[in-house]
Amino acid sequence: WSSLYEGLKNPGPSRLPLMHNSTPLSILLLALCLHGSLCFLPAPLPGLQRQACRRSAMRPGARKQAVVMSDKEDFLNRDVGGFTQKQRFREEIESPFRKIRLFLFPAAAASAALGAFIAGTRLLAMSTGVTGYDFDQTLQNFGVDVLGATAFALLYWNDINARDRDLLRIARSGKLSTLTLKIASETGREAALPMKAFRKQRRIAIIAGGKDVVQVAREMARAGAEDLTQVGAIVLPLQLDQVDSLDPAEVEVLRKAVGVPENPGGEEQDPDALLPCLAAPLFVEKWKDWIQDEQKRAVEQGLDLKKGFTIYVERSGYIKKRSAGVPSWSALAEDTKARNRPYGMPEFY
Repeated sequence: WSSLYEGLKNPGPSRLPLMHNSTPLSILLLALCLHGSLCFLPAPLPGLQRQACRRSAMRPGARKQAVVMSDKEDFLNRDVGGFTQKQRFREEIESPFRKIRLFLFPAAAASAALGAFIAGTRLLAMSTGVTGYDFDQTLQNFGVDVLGATAFALLYWNDINARDRDLLRIARSGKLSTLTLKIASETGREAALPMKAFRKQRRIAIIAGGKDVVQVAREMARAGAEDLTQVGAIVLPLQLDQVDSLDPAEVEVLRKAVGVPENPGGEEQDPDALLPCLAAPLFVEKWKDWIQDEQKRAVEQGLDLKKGFTIYVERSGYIKKRSAGVPSWSALAEDTKARNRPYGMPEFY
């Protein structure tokens, strides 16, 4: 290439004695055409074709950027104390001053403990007859230092627990984002999408319970399909194992409470049919593994799993609300509409 460049720059007989003046330009054009034509070879040289396309597409700058992105992903997904670096960064974004507090609280507690140690040794010395210290002042200093060390230690312990709770919540939200559900579009076409695909677009209500609760949740979503679709709400029923069924009378009461009509008109629908506001979980075992912690928490809070419970996944991807039972489609639509408003902006009528 340097020879061709020199030939183009100074195309005289001294440079290329065997070529006339237009030969270097012809060779250059021919080489470029051959290099580009390798991308369009049909089958004779597939390996050479792919290699040429890859080299032409991956310029040095693009290759360097790809390497940087790969290193960045490896760094963010690196495990640090049971949590990924990305999850720890997200926790720091949510509580930006926690790092400062976790540094100041132990330092203040250590300073107060040192003061209590000095004051305690003085009190011990005075108890053996040593004079030169004010007993009342030293005793007061000792009490203040002990109280300060205890208070700062408790504040540090509380902040550590809050950080761990936030990390667990973020990790659970991250695991939830990888779970897959199946939903139908407005044209009726079904698609399998991960939960993270609905961020900033849809609010999902995961209704977990027994077989009867799941059936009522589906009927509720169909009854309010138009309003729920309009506000961007999705109902995701999830059946739990080893949960007792409801009595027929309880089922009727629940159906009436959530807004399911007694005699729905129109054509009879497939009970397993999906809607833009009604989804179904894929790989159910993964969903059940994820919801075990929520199920244990519901039992600890005294909730009746027979009547189910609802987990609300906001558009941010985080779980912000939990409730007992199955919500009515009207309440779900109104709540979702209220949460869809821009933060801090009033609604004018």
